[in-house]
Amino acid sequence: MYPTMEQMRRGDGYEIGRGLQESKDLRAVMGELLLELDSYPERVTTDPQSVGSNFGEGRSPYKQTTTGFELDDPLECVLDLPGRPVNEAYMYANIIWTFTGSDDASMIGFYNPRAAKFANDDGVVECAWGPKLFRDGEGFAGQVGHVVNVLRRDPDSRRGAIDLISMEELVEDRVDISCAMGTQYRLRTTESGTRHLDTITIMRSQSVIGIMPYDIPLMVSLQSMIAAELEAELGTYIHYAFSMHMYTDEYDRLKASGWPERPAVVRTLPPAPTYQAMRPLFGLESAVRQAALAGEVPSRAVPESVIYIDDESEPLFCRRALQAVLRYADTRLNENSQ
Repeated sequence: MYPTMEQMRRGDGYEIGRGLQESKDLRAVMGELLLELDSYPERVTTDPQSVGSNFGEGRSPYKQTTTGFELDDPLECVLDLPGRPVNEAYMYANIIWTFTGSDDASMIGFYNPRAAKFANDDGVVECAWGPKLFRDGEGFAGQVGHVVNVLRRDPDSRRGAIDLISMEELVEDRVDISCAMGTQYRLRTTESGTRHLDTITIMRSQSVIGIMPYDIPLMVSLQSMIAAELEAELGTYIHYAFSMHMYTDEYDRLKASGWPERPAVVRTLPPAPTYQAMRPLFGLESAVRQAALAGEVPSRAVPESVIYIDDESEPLFCRRALQAVLRYADTRLNENSQ
């Protein structure tokens, strides 16, 4: 016997949710999501290959639903939760890691040591989005370049789609698989003749508190970079997850930090420029990271990084990103020397 839609909406073991959230700004969306999720029963993951069980080591219960949301202004997406502000260095490093087409755990692990848990014995994160989007650092040889070319040739095309999960991930015995199914881009022309790039991302699984504050800036950066390539304005962004979930330990810490009386704060993400304009950033981030790993003061070992940050002719996104990773690298070096 299949459950009725009313049973599913009531949460009688089938938390299907209610379509898209009503609000269209991320701070309000987060509030709606957390309150909705809190009304559902707890679940426990025992799969030893899932991050939901901490890879078999045990994890707190979680609550889930199936839902999504639309952002009218996608760049308003840097989400600081009470007691859990966004780690800007990791946020930008994750974007750089992805845009360079990397699946190397050691690179992103410099900013987030937990990356090693998701890597295979060769240090490869097989579920990484970068190689699927940019084909191992070849830039526009990957799916992103294909989408740009498709929409340049035919602005009305419905083929501006990207696949972020492979058949091999689903059927092979791997450490982890992609949380994202795919994303699609569509150009929309307003009555005034302005073109806007709308985007939808479909997730098979989305951790609302721990991961979504980093996934949204990554996907919005990709949207804004593609818009820059197409000389289009940024349109709306839709994010939909079959399993939109929160872990109770994370939620408890959020409440202990004052939520909901103390609401989240949303800051603006600078729009990503074209891929070519971002290339200098990739090399500078690598140089800064390597300097820190070698025990050198990054801001002194890579003086051109400081010059780049001060050069207002460079894209704001790139300057902010480099400033964040440089600050993190200097701090990490100081901590290691103590």
